[in-house]
Amino acid sequence: MECPTLEGLSFDQRSREGIARIQRIEEFSQVLKMSIALGTLANIFAGSNAAEAAYNIYSTDWVALAEALNAIPALQRRLIFQEAALQMMDHANQRRQYLFWKAIMEGCRIK
Repeated sequence: MECPTLEGLSFDQRSREGIARIQRIEEFSQVLKMSIALGTLANIFAGSNAAEAAYNIYSTDWVALAEALNAIPALQRRLIFQEAALQMMDHANQRRQYLFWKAIMEGCRIK
């Protein structure tokens, strides 16, 4: 889908709040990725000698870690889709805002 250019678009308070929620979703997704990665490293190496660290590396479920990290973008997209869909319905009578939220729902990004 090609993202539209919406000239003369101005946001009401509800749209500004929706944009802020989307930005928080994106920020939280980044924090979540870092927390999972750093938490795993801390579990492996924190307070461990070489033998314990080697065992922790061996016993870590790397597949589950990868699945958890790979699930975050899908969760992020779903939450953004839900926010955009609600905003789109809320702005059904305001054409430009409706088109904006429809575009976000279909995958366009806020810049």
